[in-house]
Amino acid sequence: MVSDAWSERQDMVSDLVSDEGTLRIIKQCRPPGQVLLELTGEADLRAEAALCAVLAGLAAKPVVTDIHVDLSGLRFIDVAATRSLVLAAATLGPGRRMVVRGAPAAMRRTMEFCWADYTALEVSSG
Repeated sequence: MVSDAWSERQDMVSDLVSDEGTLRIIKQCRPPGQVLLELTGEADLRAEAALCAVLAGLAAKPVVTDIHVDLSGLRFIDVAATRSLVLAAATLGPGRRMVVRGAPAAMRRTMEFCWADYTALEVSSG
């Protein structure tokens, strides 16, 4: 489910950017510089390359300042996909951020265990 702030925006452009196996990624853009990625299905090792490609593409565009990732539509996310999000957030420079919403409890526990001191990625369950 997309957060209320995003669902109220009528002037966004949506694109299906990946439909790899069991992971589907939809990108919504709204100027200036905000992108929402909606992930649905399963984010696992099989889909890691597609997820990395989408994230790297956004990270390479300096005009994109905020990358919001909605995970509420996922049935499963593994460590490989979690690592992809962490590494992509690490490439963002000053003034840019990645915010993950709808993170499952298992992902949040993995983040606490593997990347406890990592602050480049904002993660919430809501």
